[in-house]
Amino acid sequence: MVAIADHLGGLEPFFIEFEQTYLHGDMLLDAQADRPPAILFLHGAEQNDDRSQFFLLRHLLFRQYGLSSCTFDFIGHGSTGGEKRNSSLQQRTLQANDIVDACFDSQPFSIVAVGMSAYTALKLTEMACVRHLVLMMPMIYCSGAYSVTFGDEAFEQLANCSCSTARSDALVMVEHFQGRLCQVAATQEMGCSTNVIEHLYEKAVNATQRQVLSTPCDATQLMGYANKNPLFLKRLADNIASVCQEA
Repeated sequence: MVAIADHLGGLEPFFIEFEQTYLHGDMLLDAQADRPPAILFLHGAEQNDDRSQFFLLRHLLFRQYGLSSCTFDFIGHGSTGGEKRNSSLQQRTLQANDIVDACFDSQPFSIVAVGMSAYTALKLTEMACVRHLVLMMPMIYCSGAYSVTFGDEAFEQLANCSCSTARSDALVMVEHFQGRLCQVAATQEMGCSTNVIEHLYEKAVNATQRQVLSTPCDATQLMGYANKNPLFLKRLADNIASVCQEA
């Protein structure tokens, strides 16, 4: 990773007002190019997840492939802070959509999303001009869980495996998606995560390209594993670039 560390570029921080707080984020752009970022990165919902986990990956994509990017911390994470338990899937979608409105100037862009944010990414395909999707360890949910706060016991009941996979509106959204779709699967993860990836793959019949990339880590450690394993980080960057780069 020395070669990457020797050529890191600067991040441009931003603060977007959302309801009673500010969403903290940053952009990695080519100063010579007058265009919005190419990729929106959305972190997962684990307690320690935040935008910093994409630092090396974003710089590798920028330096090697010229792919600019934007990311931010959802409420309850990173420097945005706040109470995650008071947020919801709907709130996360609204937060992400506000970032899109502020940073992408109505231009097409791709999304790289982890875990719960895969559902947010699919929601955004109905709200913005999303070109391609990379969904890492995707999680999807039934529509009944959409507006329920994470701290509500009802959320866990509505977000169980059978409901979220078989009845999720995400399956309809991915069926309508016409860009490239790449999913990253954990070879050590069985059950719900595997079912989600299989269901999304089967339903993505209108995607111009669909593929599944496997990783030996478990579902909650993807970016941590990538950041500690340069060869896999490079492989991940290569696959993201193959999906998100335009001819």
